Amino acid sequence: MIGPLTLLWLSDVQGDQVDRLDLLEHLLPVYGEIFGRLAARGVEWIQIDEPILALDLPLAWSNAFERAYHILQYSPLKKLIGLYHGDLRPNLGIAALLPVAGLHLDSVTEPELLAPVFDRLPVYKVLSLGECDTHSGWHQESLLEARARFGENLMVADQFAA
Repeated sequence: MIGPLTLLWLSDVQGDQVDRLDLLEHLLPVYGEIFGRLAARGVEWIQIDEPILALDLPLAWSNAFERAYHILQYSPLKKLIGLYHGDLRPNLGIAALLPVAGLHLDSVTEPELLAPVFDRLPVYKVLSLGECDTHSGWHQESLLEARARFGENLMVADQFAA
């Protein structure tokens, strides 16, 4: 599911007088309702994709992440913040400290993108890695390091898995 901040970032607002971030307070209850309905149907986990975390965000947008996810933390679902095809390092501090169950990274192609995540993400959180080429030497090393650090809180999807 696309996250509320990415949704607002990508939105086209009519007129110059509307700040997209002003709409966040109206959007969060809708997300809360969706999460509640999913939980009522037995869903336990949800991945919330926030690809704008790979951007150099203005301070107001960076601060909005903390505010938004502190409100959404009260929904009954376990949440993974998802990022794909990007470098999380500019906003890793924000992502690592959000009150969510974990972080999902997809299509990591460079080892230097993972090391900071291993260092900053608390070990009690889930680290989910998608599309990992487990046949690549550096991927194998990185996965062993992640397994040693996160233990049972590591989830890995082989890129060749069906």
